[in-house]
Amino acid sequence: MDEHGIQVYHVPLESPESLGRTERHGGVLKAMYPRVASEVGAIGREQVEQCLNQVLMVKNGSSRVGGFSSSMGTW
Repeated sequence: MDEHGIQVYHVPLESPESLGRTERHGGVLKAMYPRVASEVGAIGREQVEQCLNQVLMVKNGSSRVGGFSSSMGTW
């Protein structure tokens, strides 16, 4: 995970509901990807990865917290 720049957060046993946000984002991604992949005809590892990256950018761009999306960066 470190090699890919992914931070791992452990969910405390006392609050399993905090995992819900991650599960929801994964569900949104799983709903979006098949539609986009079939529309663009993604075949092969490279095309699938490119399609997945685009879907992630759109999903993250539409996730708003306090009026800002996670893809907007810092000002």
